[in-house]
Amino acid sequence: MPPPPPLPPHVAALLPPVAGLDVVELGCGSGDLVRSLHAAGAASVLGLELSPAALEEARRRGEPDGTRFEQSDLAQVTLTFASYDLVVCLRSTRPVPDPLRLTRVVNAGLRPGGVLLATVPTHAAAALTTAVTDARMELEAVEQVDGDAGPVTAVLARRRPPGPWMRTAPSPAGPHAAGPPTGRHHLA
Repeated sequence: MPPPPPLPPHVAALLPPVAGLDVVELGCGSGDLVRSLHAAGAASVLGLELSPAALEEARRRGEPDGTRFEQSDLAQVTLTFASYDLVVCLRSTRPVPDPLRLTRVVNAGLRPGGVLLATVPTHAAAALTTAVTDARMELEAVEQVDGDAGPVTAVLARRRPPGPWMRTAPSPAGPHAAGPPTGRHHLA
């Protein structure tokens, strides 16, 4: 298996240190960034991609221990609750489909304090930043950067820790049922 390519400069400049993190890349293509994040020390990296041909190429190039590739459509993706420390979505030529739905899914999939790094064409940046704040994520940075296909806007956001803006879903057995809470959370 050939060594993974280095992280693209516009990505490396914005990423937090990835050592020990659980990461998911939305729209991973042939998996180069998945392998680069793993080589940089991420504990696990999941690459999600819609294209069967791109997934086949990603798998052909190798799935090191701690990485895996799965087929998923960004318009319908779901993430396991509070399972990731970092979500990366690099969309240099196409906007994110339904940015509000996607940022809500990402917010739910991130652990408290987890980070979203997304790049989108500059004309789509306003929709993504609005969706990030509407999903009640903390917007940390919005920057114009040089992407692989020219200038793009990078958005860095963080999942807020639990607080008054979240509420725990009621137990199916009723509000006075004995036993531990379900652990599921919904946006207020």
